[in-house]
Amino acid sequence: SKPELASIVTTSCLLATFFIYGLWVWQETKNLYLSLSFPIILSLLPSTILFSQGLWSEFLFMCFLYAVILCLNSKSISANHWLVAAIFIGLACLTRTIGVSLVAAFFILLLIERPAKRIILAAISAAPFIFWQVFNGVMTNKSGYLDDLINYWSHLSRGDAVDALFNQTLVIIKSWVWLLSAIDYKFFSEDLILIISIIILAILFFAGLTRRLYLKKFDAICLPFYLLIILVWPHTDSYFVARFLYPLLPLFLYYLWVGIDYFTRSIVARNSLVFACLILITALASPSSIKFINRAYTSIDDKLMPYRRSRIWMLAESEEQAVKEAVNTKEIIQALKRLKDFIPENDCLYSAQTSLVLLHANRISGALPSAAINDEQFTNEISDCRFILAMNLKVSGGVPEFYPLARINDDGTYKVTQFLPDTPQYTEPVMFLLERQ
Repeated sequence: SKPELASIVTTSCLLATFFIYGLWVWQETKNLYLSLSFPIILSLLPSTILFSQGLWSEFLFMCFLYAVILCLNSKSISANHWLVAAIFIGLACLTRTIGVSLVAAFFILLLIERPAKRIILAAISAAPFIFWQVFNGVMTNKSGYLDDLINYWSHLSRGDAVDALFNQTLVIIKSWVWLLSAIDYKFFSEDLILIISIIILAILFFAGLTRRLYLKKFDAICLPFYLLIILVWPHTDSYFVARFLYPLLPLFLYYLWVGIDYFTRSIVARNSLVFACLILITALASPSSIKFINRAYTSIDDKLMPYRRSRIWMLAESEEQAVKEAVNTKEIIQALKRLKDFIPENDCLYSAQTSLVLLHANRISGALPSAAINDEQFTNEISDCRFILAMNLKVSGGVPEFYPLARINDDGTYKVTQFLPDTPQYTEPVMFLLERQ
């Protein structure tokens, strides 16, 4: 009920992550320059600026992830380190389902290191995830992420599965580039400098990862599991994949240093290469970061000030377009607040932006089915709620504006209520509420 407070909480989690990460870099390198410069570089990346404008569980997940890494990379891991790490891994799984990759890596590390009470530690780390899966699947009889994963792959032929893995690999590469530059990278681009930069950073990253794997470090053991989950996950939009990859950005920077350290023997050469890599990343990031920072401080009507901190506002091509997006956001949020007068408290609805509905309408929202499915599947998947919300929003994944208004038959099955904007110069509806009769 308090989005502003929620924003402070999530941003504080991100800042806490940078602090924990800096401690870990200091623990590993005893280099104050790296311990300070890596978190600063991360904070100024365009992806960080964009994501910090929203409410994301990734930031809390990152707190747990890097706290676990800090505990398990201590030179002498005590019983308390093992226990705290197990607890944080369990909490990470409750925060993000992909936290199961941490459980897998923890099991392997327990087998390698064989600490006392390792069976209890393994149980502590896995219990929250197992409990949640049982509670969500059996107790509530609702499908979860695991069901989505099984349904996605079970309907693919062998050839389609190979194509899906190949395409998802390309999406992961594009998402990495986007995280560093906010550039929608096109393969076989004529930008030779960009391609060379990506290749250099990739070589150093994989060299660092290989070195950490050889040393049997928890972070490196976890990374292949994490990437494998993303590879098979049924989300192919580069923006969503970038969200999944964002928690790995701190590891990416650190592995660059590990790779450089492995290839060089001279301190001068090592420091020079690290500095060159940071300059390279800064050069990739700075055009978008500067644009976003300038956009954040653009002068705008006081009534629109609360509605400009959004990804759409930041990414708009021009100031004029950004103002239009801010007006649209304002009108949508105001309309969402009026939804309470139309939807009983115990009812639910389907929408393309579930988080916005939850925050501003205080009503339970399920996600709308994909726009690609046929009408029969669509009807089956919207049977639980009698309300549907069609919003004037551009949504990632190829969802058209006002979806699914165009595929609802005008046969009296649904009563349609339109919500008009309060701003006089805008006369087009901002959203439609469809109520099944």
